[in-house]
Amino acid sequence: MAYFLLFFHGGLLDLGNKQFILYELQDKYCKGAQTDKTKCECLITPLVKKLKEKYSDEEILKLQKNKARSIAEVIKLANENKEEIKACLKSKKSESSWDEFIKDIKKVDIKTKFEQFFQGKDSTGLKK
Repeated sequence: MAYFLLFFHGGLLDLGNKQFILYELQDKYCKGAQTDKTKCECLITPLVKKLKEKYSDEEILKLQKNKARSIAEVIKLANENKEEIKACLKSKKSESSWDEFIKDIKKVDIKTKFEQFFQGKDSTGLKK
């Protein structure tokens, strides 16, 4: 019964979501104090939708275990949908949001590579 409550009421899934970069950005831009409606609508929500179309829940759980790979996937999704995203941002007169989003991704990517270096792993997450 405890497993059912944790799993189906967001307990385990919610803990996992905090580790995946796209869900972290969703928390940042779509919820809480730093809510940015434009970034949420034009960047995060479409990317989360594309991610869920491309991967099953199990695949997302596996993907989030490797932060460098999850960042690479977010960058790939963003690039694949760049024209659509930029058109949305332009319609809201917020073209600079794309650059801000890329800076946020790069900050996390640099931090991840830094952490991996000191854990004895290379950028792919493999031990040296």
